[in-house]
Amino acid sequence: MESFWLAETLKYFYLLFEDDPSVVDFDEWVLNTEAHPLPIWGSPADKKARARLARRRLVATKARKRREAEEAALQEMETLHTETRQARQNAPKGEPLDREGYGLAGLDME
Repeated sequence: MESFWLAETLKYFYLLFEDDPSVVDFDEWVLNTEAHPLPIWGSPADKKARARLARRRLVATKARKRREAEEAALQEMETLHTETRQARQNAPKGEPLDREGYGLAGLDME
């Protein structure tokens, strides 16, 4: 059996012979050649679809901005870690260190 038989032909038969007009309102929807329903421009279904698309774009934009902020924070942490490691390597020998290996030379120990 060809793959289009179920995907297109049976869908067309179902829609052609369906007695209930609320299944697909052909005043608001049109079917393309592959039997996918598309809203007619300016119809209530089109306005609803455009509103959903705008919400999806907003969510995607917020997610992208959050991801960019997280990446920037990770980059900053990596930079600080690298700078700390370099400072630790360049510290004079015998300088007191705290438990995480940071130098204590600039702290008042009184």
